[in-house]
Amino acid sequence: YRIAVNDDIDNVVYLEVLTTTLDQRLLKDDNVKIYATFNDLITYETVMGSSQTIPAFNAHGDRIILDEEN
Repeated sequence: YRIAVNDDIDNVVYLEVLTTTLDQRLLKDDNVKIYATFNDLITYETVMGSSQTIPAFNAHGDRIILDEEN
């Protein structure tokens, strides 16, 4: 998943979920709290054809919590 931190599209991270046991389905525009471990930097090609490097994190499904207050 590509995730904007604090709704800031200029502050994006990549999240790999290490299990499929999420308690709830996460949808676009959901606010979540994630407890993850930094993995590495990844580089990908954007739709405009440029390269983008962002930090990548690993998290287990039970460490991703839907923030129902927002």
